[in-house]
Amino acid sequence: MDVAEDFFNMKIGHCSKNEAINMLINYYEDLPEPRIKIKNSYLFVRKICELALEEKDFDLAEKWGVIGLQYDGIHGLLGEQNFFLGKVYFAKGDFEKAKEYFTKVYKNSKLRLFKDKNPEYRKLINK
Repeated sequence: MDVAEDFFNMKIGHCSKNEAINMLINYYEDLPEPRIKIKNSYLFVRKICELALEEKDFDLAEKWGVIGLQYDGIHGLLGEQNFFLGKVYFAKGDFEKAKEYFTKVYKNSKLRLFKDKNPEYRKLINK
């Protein structure tokens, strides 16, 4: 089973971000377990995280960021899931947690994921 086609065919650009989040969550939650084994299911998790962060729904972004950690080592070998959680905690003002996740990313990929991102993220690593 590969869900990439379903993901790309969803009309999430034609509705509000909150409606898009709900559509993506409903689709993902309807997938059979174990969802992590379904090819490209991480696309839903990642998009939910991104949209929730854009909407400043930090609790939802954190929840789905943690779900995304299940995919670490399967998708995002450079530590994208950890980077995302670092961004969430940074946005929440929890700089200790942000540092924890950004440090994990740095150990995996050095500064590759930090390129063209908020320079304040990198500064946390050195504190």
